[in-house]
Amino acid sequence: MKLLRTFLPLALAWGLTSCFSPASPAPASSSSKTVSSTSSIAHGADISWLTQLEALGSTWVNASGTVTDAVTLLQNFGVDSIRLRVMVNPGSTNYEVLSGTTVTGYLGYCDQAGVVTLAQRCASLGITKFLIDFHFSDTWASDENQAPPAAWAGYSLAQLQTAVSNHVTSVLTALKTAGITPTWVQLGNEITDGILFGTSGTGYVTGTTGWANLAALLNAGYAAVKAVDSSALVILHLDKGGENAQYEWWFDNYKAAGGKWDVVGMSFYPYWQPSDTVAMLLANMNDMVSRYGKPVMVCEVGGLYSNPSATQTLLTNVKTAVASVTGGNGLGVFYWEPESNPAVFTNYSLGAAQVVSGYRAQFTSALQGFNQ
Repeated sequence: MKLLRTFLPLALAWGLTSCFSPASPAPASSSSKTVSSTSSIAHGADISWLTQLEALGSTWVNASGTVTDAVTLLQNFGVDSIRLRVMVNPGSTNYEVLSGTTVTGYLGYCDQAGVVTLAQRCASLGITKFLIDFHFSDTWASDENQAPPAAWAGYSLAQLQTAVSNHVTSVLTALKTAGITPTWVQLGNEITDGILFGTSGTGYVTGTTGWANLAALLNAGYAAVKAVDSSALVILHLDKGGENAQYEWWFDNYKAAGGKWDVVGMSFYPYWQPSDTVAMLLANMNDMVSRYGKPVMVCEVGGLYSNPSATQTLLTNVKTAVASVTGGNGLGVFYWEPESNPAVFTNYSLGAAQVVSGYRAQFTSALQGFNQ
């Protein structure tokens, strides 16, 4: 998530780090087949901030002004899939948030127990498709920010492989015990530069170096996912979804190192990369399908909450592009944190909620992009 370069210090201060299903992915097709309807792809939202925002007093209302579960409101916009991030051992320091309100740490929002609870809540409302996003860190991991969990500091490569495997196994087993079987599992978040920086077994990559370590770490996670549920599809997720050269560099090197994955995941934020277009995104997705024989997923997308018309158009166009990927190999689109609003919630401007009064908000028309 590109906001980290400007937003991470604020997020840390606030404590806001809350938290097709075959056995193997569909092969790439050489045909020019396109999907005639976007209804076949996942219409998703990452709502990992939700329970923490609710603990701070936030609520969401329907068109009549009646307070309604935010998940239900999202479903009314066509959302049928939920993405949740999970960290290793989120801290328990007190943080002042929202102009004087004090909360205690991250626990219960992005740890294993909090993710299970929020997933159960979504399932009780009819959500059946989940994407679990592993941040291999105690805090937010994204592109160049990949701090290792404190408990893993100084670990060797072999120790880190075991730690990754055990963590993935623990979370997915807890979810399975609770009746939640994720459709997709994302190993690392925007891992363009790798994972677990600063450890002796670091997964940092640059140029053509570091790939053996990174492949060993992610393969440990891959094996753990498949041991819990062989049908879950493993996503590896990079930023800048319109930039094809970056994706070819990354996946060429990762594949050469023996790395395993099922789905190419992308973030797409023209707000952060103004020169990137939906046409560039589609060309990149089609290249990933033809080059590696893997389906693709837009794991994060968003636009300015203050311009819902433009954001609706962006969402519609991205959804249409994913549905038109060669051979039906576009799996879905996830809007990142639509429940947020910068005025009173998270200082993040690419959500899709507007303030009604106080800590009460209403989703904007941007999300109608899912229904078009």
